[in-house]
Amino acid sequence: MADTSNAIADVVVVGSGFAGLSAAISASQAGASVIVLEKENSLGGNSVVSGGTVTVVGSPIQAREGIQDSFSLLKSDMCQAGEHRNNPRLVQQVIEQSYPTFEWLTNELGVKFKDRVDQYGGHSVPRNHTPQDVSGAAMITALLTKAKQLGVEIRTQTRLSKLLVNS
Repeated sequence: MADTSNAIADVVVVGSGFAGLSAAISASQAGASVIVLEKENSLGGNSVVSGGTVTVVGSPIQAREGIQDSFSLLKSDMCQAGEHRNNPRLVQQVIEQSYPTFEWLTNELGVKFKDRVDQYGGHSVPRNHTPQDVSGAAMITALLTKAKQLGVEIRTQTRLSKLLVNS
């Protein structure tokens, strides 16, 4: 049964997929008290059933395989896939954070990736890094482990019905 009690936290994250758990971890590491609310009975959302692939520019695997990639090339691919309706600032942020995110997943969370890169639709060069077990579940498990280590409170079967903000 869902927890219907009121809760107080510095940060409330709605959803327990890749983005939600990453946000919860970052907020907790910055010193905030964090609650993650997941409406479903299980954690991970759609991320848990994805392939868990991460798009990365400038990885050591790309370098080893002689793959010529760049921020500008990924930007071109992303804008073409988005029919040039993308938010340029967000596109740039995604691109600039691609390798730091990969390092964070690998070094801090212990996610193991295959020792090769793949080229999926919409990408003009191989830059897709896939977890060894080819699932988003491995990344969700790593994110959940880190969140729990940091003391992030996680509630399942809990829908956000009202948010009171007190600055």
